[in-house]
Amino acid sequence: MTTQGWARGCSNSVGILLISLIPFIIAAGLPIQAVCNIAVGRLLGHPFWGVAVSYWLAALLAFFLVFKKDNTNKRSLGDGFVELKQQLRSGAFEWTALLSGVLGVFVVSAMVFVPSVVGFGSFFTASVCGQIVMSLVLDYTGILWSPEKTVTPLQVVGALLVMLGTALFQCAAIAAGAGSAGAGPFIGLLAVAMGAGCAIVVQSALSRRLGASLGTPWRAVWVTCIIAGTLVTICAAIAQPSPLRKLPEATDLWMFLGGGFGFLVLSVIVIVPTYIGFSLTFTMLVIGKLISSVLVDLFVAPPLLGREPVPFTSLRAGGLAVAVGGVCVGMFAEALGPSLSRCWGMDTHVEKGVKVEAELDSKRTSCPGRGENQFFGFSEKEDKADVEAARDTEACRASPLPP
Repeated sequence: MTTQGWARGCSNSVGILLISLIPFIIAAGLPIQAVCNIAVGRLLGHPFWGVAVSYWLAALLAFFLVFKKDNTNKRSLGDGFVELKQQLRSGAFEWTALLSGVLGVFVVSAMVFVPSVVGFGSFFTASVCGQIVMSLVLDYTGILWSPEKTVTPLQVVGALLVMLGTALFQCAAIAAGAGSAGAGPFIGLLAVAMGAGCAIVVQSALSRRLGASLGTPWRAVWVTCIIAGTLVTICAAIAQPSPLRKLPEATDLWMFLGGGFGFLVLSVIVIVPTYIGFSLTFTMLVIGKLISSVLVDLFVAPPLLGREPVPFTSLRAGGLAVAVGGVCVGMFAEALGPSLSRCWGMDTHVEKGVKVEAELDSKRTSCPGRGENQFFGFSEKEDKADVEAARDTEACRASPLPP
């Protein structure tokens, strides 16, 4: 029994590894998206115009998928909006699902204005801390209609290592940013940056809820992009009423790839947390951005934006290594958890298994979306797996580790 439980934990971790590669790969395009948005903003006269173009292009890409149905939900687009209307009327807080686009505008605004004062390194580090902390909170509590998942001490340790590695990676940039602003404004703007990181995770949870009502996650991505694109366009029109009308040349078409990357990233943060949780999803996004930013700083940004290359120093390499180590710790926590739980006397799996076993019959009816849309919640198969994991943990305590 112990050997089987250990093998199943390792197998689960391999599956988690494969799924987590999706946000890791997609995140590699985020620095390129930033370069594209900056270039379009320069072409049109203001950064907000670059972001607005990116959102509308993402909405156009999502539109081609809004009529698609999946195996767990047969609602048409029209039926999806009818269901959304009924949900908005039935619950006191259901309207908050529509705030996903508003949160996107807040994040974009913070990205445009805060780094100019505190520096990009300080902004990025604070936003990463916000993302990781909020993702752990959502996984542990299950608030905002998110699936509740076990958060082990190993996962917390891994998250702390990722934040530490990110701080080391951006250490030089943080020092430069701290020297250019007073202590009060610097701390206040760091709080805004951390709030932007939290907002990204909350946006993901609200978009998932929106997709549960509309029928598919692609519809949630489409509606979110339309709301965010409209609001950013209004902000851009206020900031720069008359955008430059210079038409891009054929060699400048690469600027508009930002919308494609935005569509992919928003799709990932809506879909992937269902399978591996918020904490691992956003941790892998962070690692992907860190690694790709090294390449962009060295080879992409200098020729396209006219900036000096940022050298890859030993401190940045050490920070990246610490962050990657934190990801590995968190990723394999599920496989190592049962044996360490026995040594530390922890009851994480047992308590969750007993709770799930008692509520297995009623969960589908008591939790919105979990019965009629398995794509956005736990399934009965997953619940039974929790019960079996609890039994394996109890057996593990009574026998030695397998060779």
